[in-house]
Amino acid sequence: MDDREVDPDTVVRWTRMKDKNGVKIFDGEILDVPNDLEKIGKVHKVYFSIKGIWMTKSLDRKNPITSDLFTRLQRGATSIGNIFDNSDKVRK
Repeated sequence: MDDREVDPDTVVRWTRMKDKNGVKIFDGEILDVPNDLEKIGKVHKVYFSIKGIWMTKSLDRKNPITSDLFTRLQRGATSIGNIFDNSDKVRK
């Protein structure tokens, strides 16, 4: 058995959704969103909103845009990592 310790701050919930490649999407996932006519930004972070809905927030725009996760996945968004292992993709 592996005796690695788990950082409790990195334990997240599965959204019960997958991207177009079949990758499970978790809270804190970073998505590559195909550019469409909305000009919403290309890199989005997944989070659970206070309204009880899985949402995404653009990370590569000065004024972030939010959208529901289901819509982003329907438009072909794919996972490119998460905020814990790929912090370089998250704008400070």
